[in-house]
Amino acid sequence: MRLRAAAAAAIVTRRYCSHRFNKVENLQFQWNIGIAQQALHNPSSAPSFYKKMQYLGIPPNNLTFPPLLKACAALREGPMISQVQVHVLRFGLVSDLFVSAALIDAHGKCGRCECALQVFDELNQHVTDRVLWTTLISTLSRHGSHEQALQRFSRMRTCCELDVVSLCALLSNSREVSSDPSFLKNGRMVHALSFKYGFELENRLTNTLIHMYSRGGALGDASKAFDGVPVQQRDVVSWNSMISAHAANGKEQRALSTFFDMLALGVAPSKVTVMAVLKACAELGCIDTCRHLYKCVISGHSWPFLNDITVATALLDMHARCGDLDSAGRLFDGIKVKNVVCWSAMIAGYEHNFCFDKALDFFCKMVEDMRPNEVTMVSVIAACSGLGASRPGRVVHGFVVVAGLNRDARVGSALVDMYAKCGDIQSARRVFELTNYTVRTVVMWSAMIGAEGLHGFGQRALFLFSEMTSHGIAPNEVTFISLLSACSHAGLVQDGLSCFNSMFRDYRLSPTAKHYACVVDLLGRTGKLNEAHDFIRAMHIEADVAVWGSLLGACRLHGNCGLAEVAEKEILRLDPSSVGHQVLLANIYKDAGKEEAVIRTRVAMKNKGLQKIPGCSFLEIGTKVYSFIADDRCCFETVKVYEALQALDEHVKNIGIANKDGFDIKILTRGQYHSERLAIAFAIMMKVHEKEVAIRITKNLRVCKDCHDYTKLVSKACKIELIVRDSHRFHHFKDGCCTCGDYW
Repeated sequence: MRLRAAAAAAIVTRRYCSHRFNKVENLQFQWNIGIAQQALHNPSSAPSFYKKMQYLGIPPNNLTFPPLLKACAALREGPMISQVQVHVLRFGLVSDLFVSAALIDAHGKCGRCECALQVFDELNQHVTDRVLWTTLISTLSRHGSHEQALQRFSRMRTCCELDVVSLCALLSNSREVSSDPSFLKNGRMVHALSFKYGFELENRLTNTLIHMYSRGGALGDASKAFDGVPVQQRDVVSWNSMISAHAANGKEQRALSTFFDMLALGVAPSKVTVMAVLKACAELGCIDTCRHLYKCVISGHSWPFLNDITVATALLDMHARCGDLDSAGRLFDGIKVKNVVCWSAMIAGYEHNFCFDKALDFFCKMVEDMRPNEVTMVSVIAACSGLGASRPGRVVHGFVVVAGLNRDARVGSALVDMYAKCGDIQSARRVFELTNYTVRTVVMWSAMIGAEGLHGFGQRALFLFSEMTSHGIAPNEVTFISLLSACSHAGLVQDGLSCFNSMFRDYRLSPTAKHYACVVDLLGRTGKLNEAHDFIRAMHIEADVAVWGSLLGACRLHGNCGLAEVAEKEILRLDPSSVGHQVLLANIYKDAGKEEAVIRTRVAMKNKGLQKIPGCSFLEIGTKVYSFIADDRCCFETVKVYEALQALDEHVKNIGIANKDGFDIKILTRGQYHSERLAIAFAIMMKVHEKEVAIRITKNLRVCKDCHDYTKLVSKACKIELIVRDSHRFHHFKDGCCTCGDYW
C-alpha cells in the first residue's frame, strides 16, 4: 500500500509540475506577443510592458528581448538599451544568437558602434553564425566605419559562407556618408564579388548596388549593374531603382525614358514607380512632357493606386511646377478629403510660378480648415520674399511663432531669407541670432551669409563663414555661392579667390557653373577682364550663359566692346532667344558712341521677334503694394506723380548746383521716367519719409548708373533714406552715399 501511495504521489507531483511549467510558458508567450505588438505599433509602451512582466514575476526568455530592443532602437534610447543588456546578462541569454544579433542591431541604430563591437567580441564562442556577422557589418557600414566593416567582412569570409544578404550588408549607409570615396570603393569590391560567387543576377543585390552607385554619384556604374541583369529577370523594384537613380542625379529625361521602356515591356509599375516618375517630370519643368505623361500614361491605365491621395498630390505638384496651374487647381478640387500635403503643394505651386498674391490668399483659406506644417510655412514665407513686402512677412512670422513652428531650421532659414529680400537686414540678423546654435543647419548659415552679401556686407559674410566652420558645420555648394557672391558685391577679390580655391582643397566640393560665374563677376567688376576671360577658358566644365553673362556685365561696367562681342557671341550660341544680354550689348555700344552697332543689334532683336523686358518697380505703403513701369502713364494719380517728379528734379538740381560737388545736370534727363524714379516721386508725394521710415523699392532689373546717381542725390537733397532692391542686390542710400560704394 505504501508503495502504491508513493507511486501515486509521484504521478501527481509530475502532473502538477508539468501543469505549472506549461502555465509559465503560456504567460511568457502571451507577454512576449504583447511586447512585440507594442514594439511594432507603439514602441514607447514596450518598456513599460516589460516592467509589468517583471513585476508579475514572469521570467523573460530569448523571445522577450529582440522586440524590446527593437522598440528601444526605434526610440533612439541608448541608455535604455544598456539597461536591457544588463537584464540579458542577468538571465544568461547573451549567448543566444538572436538576442545578441538584436543587441548589436539596437546599439548600431543608436550610433553606438563601439558597444555593438563589444557585444560581438564578448561572445564565448568562435562566431560562425552568418546573421551575427551580417548584422555587425551592416551596423558598421551604416555609420561610415567602412574600413572596420571591410575588415570584419574579410574575417567573416573565413568563418562562414557568404550569401546575398551578407554582400548587401557591406553597402548599408546613411545619407551623410554616401559621398565618402571609401563607400564607393567597397561598393565596387562587392560588385566584383557578386560575379565571383555567382550572385550577379540576384535582384536584391543588383537593386542595392544601383541605389549605392546612385547616392555616390556613379550613375554609369549604376547603369552597368542594371544592364547586367537580363530583361526578363528584372522585377519592378529594379526598374524603380534605376528610375530613381536617374532622377536623383539630375537625369530626369533618362528617368522618363526608362519608365516608358518599362511599360513597353509589360512590367506593371508600383506606386513607388509612379511617384518617382511624377517627381522627375516636375523637376524637368516641361509642360508638354507633363501633359504627355498624364494623357498617355496616367489617365490611360486603371492602376488601383491612382486614386491614392499621395499620387493625386504628386500629380498636382507636377502640373503646378510645370506651370499648368489650371490643371493643378482642377486636381486639387477633385481631392475629396484634403490633407496638409495637398494644400502645401498647391501653395508651393503658386509660389514657384511667381503668383505670390495667390499663394498668400490660398494660405488664408487653408488655415480655416487645418493647421499648416513647416513645409507649408516655407512656401508661404518664400511668397512674401517674392513680393518684397515686409508687412505680410511680419504677419506670417507672427503666425509661425504662435503656431510653434519657429524652432524648425527650415522655417528659420526661410525667415532670414525673407527679411533680407525685403530689405530688413536687421530683422534677418535677429532671427538668426535668436536661433540656438544646435538648431542652425548649413542651410540657415548659408541663408545668413547670402543675406549679408545681398546687402553688401562682405566682411560680415566672411566672418559668418569662419564662425560656421568653427562650430564644425561643413559648407555645401550653396554656401560657397552665397560667399562668393558676397565677396563680389563687396569687391573682396583676394578673399573671394581664396574661398573658391578652398572649395575642393578643404571640402572636396567640385565647383559648378554658378561658382565659376561668381568668380568671373568678382574679377570683372574690378576691371580684370582679361583675367576673367582666361579664367573662363581654363574652366573644367563648359561655360554656360550665366558665366558669359557675368563677363558681359563687367564689359558694360568698364566699356570693353571687343570682349563684350566675344561674350555675346557665346551667349547667342548657347541661347539665341536671350533678350537681356542683347539689350546690355546695345547699351555698351551706346556708351561707346557706336550708334551703327546699336541700330544693328536692335534690328537683329526685332527680326527675331525679341522684345526688351520693361523695367518695373514696386513700392509698399501700408497694406498696399503699388507698381510702376518705365514711362508709365497709367499709374495711380498719374498727373500728380509726374508733377511730383518734376518738383523733385528741380529740388535735386538746385541742391546739386548749390553744393558744386561735380553735379552733372544730364543725370536729370537721362532715364528721367524710369520706374524707380516714378516710385520715389510717388513715395515722397505720399509723405512716406515723414513717418521716419525708409522708402523701400523693389525693381525687376538692374539699376542703371544714372538712376543710381540720381537716387544718391535725392537721399542727400531730401534727407531721407532709400532702400532699393534690384535684380542683383540691395542699395541703401543715405546722405548722398550708397552701401554698394558705387560697385554693383
